[in-house]
Amino acid sequence: MSSYCRYCDKKKNNDDHVCSNHVGSSASMETVGAYRIFDRSKQCKRLKYTKYYGDGDSNGFNAVKDIYGPDSVEKLECIGHVQKRVGSRLRNLKKKQKGLGGKGKLIDKLIDKLQNYYGIAIRSNIGNLQNMQ
Repeated sequence: MSSYCRYCDKKKNNDDHVCSNHVGSSASMETVGAYRIFDRSKQCKRLKYTKYYGDGDSNGFNAVKDIYGPDSVEKLECIGHVQKRVGSRLRNLKKKQKGLGGKGKLIDKLIDKLQNYYGIAIRSNIGNLQNMQ
């Protein structure tokens, strides 16, 4: 999906070339795109998706979760995105809470390690919550 075309931008008066297939904000593009993909699979291929891999933003999932019926699509989180959010939240916490950062405390190198260990723990214990704790 696109709301911009380099070809259209260069040509000033070209009415026969229309390539933009999304009108709206770039934030809504993911939601509309997910819906189009799920809907097209049902119409064209008689295929129904049962799982939605998301990046943590629930707007795309909310658009498709009931597309085939009530709660017909299950949401799964991408481990890489979850891992990235852990690092981002720790860095934001370090900025907000003065005294957390500095030598022997929460530094970026330690945040990177914690972030990596968090990802390893999840990947090593998929489906086993007890071992993850």
